[in-house]
Amino acid sequence: MDVQGKIPVHALQEEVWTALNDPAILQKATPGCKSLTEVEPDHYKAEISLGVSSIKGEYLAEMKISEKTLPVSLGSV
Repeated sequence: MDVQGKIPVHALQEEVWTALNDPAILQKATPGCKSLTEVEPDHYKAEISLGVSSIKGEYLAEMKISEKTLPVSLGSV
């Protein structure tokens, strides 16, 4: 799944960085994420429920945070 977009956030850069590295907040920020479990640092297993119109599905996914540049950016694989 490729999740993209821009959302203006009115907070200090360090606060946003800390939030995006918090599994509970990362779960809330991931569309359809029902659960998120850290299996090792920056590597998560997720249970995701997504659908388009009447076609819906439950998925198991792995998310890995990579390319961390404190506190400017991070990528995921």
